[in-house]
Amino acid sequence: MKKKLKYLVLYSLTLFSVFTFHGGGAFYLVVASTLIFINAIVFGQVNLKILKRGAVAIALPAIFGNFWIFSWLKYGIPQDFGAAAPFLDKLFATKNSIKELSAGAEIVNLVVFYKVQIIILLIMLLTYPVALIYSDKRKKFEVSSLSLSIVAVVFMYVEQNLGLPTIVSQTRCASYILLVAAFSAGLYFYFIEIPFRKLLNGFFHWIFLGVLYGFIIISSFTAPTYNDNDQFFKYTTSIQYNSIAYNLYKIKMKREAFTYTVVGFVQSFSKIMGRGYHINVGEFLQKYNPYAPVLKIDSKYIYIIVESIPNQYKGLGEWYYRWRNDLETNLASWVSIYSKYHDNIRVFDAKENVTIYEIDNRKYVAYLDKLKREKKMRDFRKSFGK
Repeated sequence: MKKKLKYLVLYSLTLFSVFTFHGGGAFYLVVASTLIFINAIVFGQVNLKILKRGAVAIALPAIFGNFWIFSWLKYGIPQDFGAAAPFLDKLFATKNSIKELSAGAEIVNLVVFYKVQIIILLIMLLTYPVALIYSDKRKKFEVSSLSLSIVAVVFMYVEQNLGLPTIVSQTRCASYILLVAAFSAGLYFYFIEIPFRKLLNGFFHWIFLGVLYGFIIISSFTAPTYNDNDQFFKYTTSIQYNSIAYNLYKIKMKREAFTYTVVGFVQSFSKIMGRGYHINVGEFLQKYNPYAPVLKIDSKYIYIIVESIPNQYKGLGEWYYRWRNDLETNLASWVSIYSKYHDNIRVFDAKENVTIYEIDNRKYVAYLDKLKREKKMRDFRKSFGK
C-alpha cells in the first residue's frame, strides 16, 4: 500500500507541474491516465480506497495548478487557445474558431509517415505487449502502465489520421513523441537487461552494462544525424539565413541599447527585441526616400539587411511573403540610390546571400537633440516669464 501511495503522490506532483507550467500537457495525461485506469481494473488493482485517494490526487493539483483560470473572471475567456487545445476554441466559440468558420473549411493536419517512422511507431506501440510478456510478475502492472503512456501519446499524434477531432495540435505532439520515443528506448533497455541479469552473475552483469553503455555513447558521436542528409536540406527551408542572426547578435553586443534600428523581415525583430528598433522592409520602402537629404529615423545607426538571393521561406498563410523577391530587389535599389547621394553608408558585413549595410545617422540624431534642447529652453523662458 505504501508503494501505491508513493505513486499517487508522484502522479499528483506531476499533474500539478503540468497544470502550473502548461495546462495543454494535461490532455496527454488524461488519455494516458484513462488507459492506465483500465489496465488497473484488468490487474485487479482498483478498490474504493484507491479511488478516493486517486480523486484527491487529481482534485488538488487541478485546483491549485489552475488558479490562472480566475483571470477569466476579469479578462474573459481567451480568444485563442492555440495549438495547445484547439478543441477549446470550438467549445467556447472563440475568435480563432470564427476565423476558421469564415474561411468555409476546417484545417486538418494529417501526418504523412515514411517507412522508418512507421517502424519506430510500431516499436513504441509494442512496449505494452512486450511489458506483459517480459516483465517480472511483481512489476508487470507497473511496467505495462508506464508503456501505456507511450501508447497514449502515439494515439494523440495520429488522431486526425483516424478521423477524430483535434485535441492537441501535431506541432505540440511532436515534442511529446520525441519524449516517449526516448522513454521507449529506456523500457526496451530494461527488457533486454532483465534476462542478462538472471543469466550473468554480478561481475559479468556489470561488464555487460559497461559494454552496452560504451556502445551507446560511441554511437551517439558516430551515428549519422538528420542534418548529415542532403535530403533534409533539400526539403527544409530555413526561416532566416544564419548570417543574419549572427550579425544581429554582433550588432546587439556592439551597440548601446536603443541606439540602432534594423530594417529587415519580421524574423529579425525577435533577435533584437528589448535592445533595438525594427522596421519591416515594405514599410521602410514606402516611408523613406533615398533621395532625401537626411534619413529621418531617430536612431544613431541604421542597419539594412539586403538579401541578394531572397530567402525562399514563404510563411504559413502569410500573404505578404509572396512579394519577398520584389521587396528585396527594391531594397537593393534603394541602397544603391542612397549610396550615390550620401557618404554615411558602409558595408557592415557581406556573405554569399546577404549584405548588411550600416548608415551612420548620428548627425541627424544630434540635430534632433539640439531642437529638443532649444524647445525646452523656450518653454522654460515662457514659464519663467509668466
